[in-house]
Amino acid sequence: MKTSHPLLALRCGMLLAVALFASCHTEPRREVLLIAVARMQRVERAAASVVRSEGGPTPAAPLAGKSVLLVGDSMAEGLRPSLQQRVEAAGGRFFGEAWQSSTIIGWQGSGRLREMIERYRPDIVFISLGSNELEARRPEERAPLIKQMVAELGQRPAYWIGPPSWKEDRGLLRVIEENFQPGHFYNASNLQVARQRDGKHPTSEGFAEWTQLIWAWYEKQW
Repeated sequence: MKTSHPLLALRCGMLLAVALFASCHTEPRREVLLIAVARMQRVERAAASVVRSEGGPTPAAPLAGKSVLLVGDSMAEGLRPSLQQRVEAAGGRFFGEAWQSSTIIGWQGSGRLREMIERYRPDIVFISLGSNELEARRPEERAPLIKQMVAELGQRPAYWIGPPSWKEDRGLLRVIEENFQPGHFYNASNLQVARQRDGKHPTSEGFAEWTQLIWAWYEKQW
């Protein structure tokens, strides 16, 4: 049997071992099977721990019974209604804190992210920042700030929704992706949706369409 998932391969191998173990013993079959299954479960838990420690980012989390926090700039404000609807439909609780015209520097310099985490105690965090900094000439200066954000988030999974680029990106998106939780950056630089007259913000329909794309990406990581 071919499989690309290490834990699935381990499970198949262990099930075969259980059958062989049971066939080679004369004790009552039920006791033998219970012993073998217990051994399999111990090995599987240990293997899963190794995969989590070596296999990159924390997987996306289902939302039933979870609290979800969305923070960011005006893009977060636009995403809020449709994202809240999806979170609540999935059984989660939603909190949104948008700060108009805000930046990565502003959120970290003011300690606002830490304050929001302490206030809401979220299980999962979505961040939508960067649209006001696309033309920053030294985007690498944001790297330590993003790392601070990762530290403040702790073990909770977080997902950075990149800005739907409306100006030239001078490297900010790369800096965010390289310094945030691995695999948890959604690149929206090529987003094609209807926009408002400012050419920057999507229309309400555009935000809804964007949310749909974000959600499809998020669900693939479960």
